[in-house]
Amino acid sequence: MSGWNNYTSDITLDSRTTSLYLQFTQYGGGRVYVSRPYLGSTKLPTGAYMPGASNDNSSTLKLFNNFFAFGIQANTGALISGINGDSSGLNIVGEKITVTGDTTFIGKNFMDGAIIKNASIGSAQIADASITNAKISNLDVNKLSGNVSSFIQSNWNGKYGSTTINSTGMTVNSGGVITDFMNSGMKLTMAGESVGGIGVQGMTGKPNTYQGLTFWLDGNAEYMALAARNSGDTSMNPVIQMSWYRSNSAPAGAYAGFNFDDDVIFNQGINVPGVAKEKLGFTTKTFNGFNYPYFGDSRLQAGLAYGSGYTYLISGTTYYNLTRVIKALDSLGAVKIPSEINSDGTDKKWFNVTL
Repeated sequence: MSGWNNYTSDITLDSRTTSLYLQFTQYGGGRVYVSRPYLGSTKLPTGAYMPGASNDNSSTLKLFNNFFAFGIQANTGALISGINGDSSGLNIVGEKITVTGDTTFIGKNFMDGAIIKNASIGSAQIADASITNAKISNLDVNKLSGNVSSFIQSNWNGKYGSTTINSTGMTVNSGGVITDFMNSGMKLTMAGESVGGIGVQGMTGKPNTYQGLTFWLDGNAEYMALAARNSGDTSMNPVIQMSWYRSNSAPAGAYAGFNFDDDVIFNQGINVPGVAKEKLGFTTKTFNGFNYPYFGDSRLQAGLAYGSGYTYLISGTTYYNLTRVIKALDSLGAVKIPSEINSDGTDKKWFNVTL
């Protein structure tokens, strides 16, 4: 500033100072011109200048014990420029910056890292997140992406160690019995030995749609059975009601094949091996005003009935007391039954029968 005197002075203020006023006084005649006065807490370099409004002659610097505030009227742009060095943005540099009170950010915020104690987020797009503990009240699984099956498998397998999932199915190990869920059904293993299972099976010579449910016994197992606890009991060992045994593994009192240990009813006829067309029937036959158990022809035309100490022979609609016939013959002892008879009526040949 050519032709001007530049005067600066440092002032030490008392800690109790609350207000500071800058005043110029001319003693005697003459004129004094003051240009670009500056009062601040930072000493300006020689030739530096902080602009202000030309009519701003009441700027006040208010000092307090722990902070200070500039009260500069109509000088906001200059203040921003003094902090930023550029009025287009704000740049605050420091090791620790504390902002108290509610803070509103308008626009996008870019943070290299953040530790948030409590956050309420309306919508979030997270590229990579490491979350120690997450509680999600409502998760839309349709929006999950990535290797979801691997996520489910790893967590399922490691939850209790008793259930595993692999490419062939699922295995549940209860400590005694191992259950494998496979492509055709379920298989049970115990003591390292495959016992058998339940599955879907087709049949040789039939189309693919010909299929059914199979209860199967593996080659190392000995028997299969249907069992039940007594009525009202929930803790006893189930009692076998029907069983099937191999020829080399039937226990005492049982036989190879199917064994029935409870009442059995046949509501339909039973086919027998061979070419017989008639079926064997088990039903009730009524005669003499009584109902008798009957087995024989399923049409009730030929068979045996029994009851009240007697056995009856059924032929068509006629019944015969077979017990009485046998008793009568039994009392005869030795008898001769003719096999050939002469023309005069005498026996030519006969059979000797002892009853």
